[in-house]
Amino acid sequence: MLEWTEPVFAMGNCGPELVEIANGKLRIGRKGEYPAAIPGEQLRKADPEHLIVAPCGFNFERSLRELTVLEQ
Repeated sequence: MLEWTEPVFAMGNCGPELVEIANGKLRIGRKGEYPAAIPGEQLRKADPEHLIVAPCGFNFERSLRELTVLEQ
């Protein structure tokens, strides 16, 4: 679960708890910690089955624009 795309930010704060509630397994980020920038290689190594991108503070339209940033 990512909170930002450039730089890549692993989800923090309550985001990891949401993954836990949904019976998911968080591969990056830590429950109860602040979100943190991570190298893209760390995301690749995590090799997630699903990737949830929830850009903090962005509306839906802006979030869609950020998708191309992540794809690059």
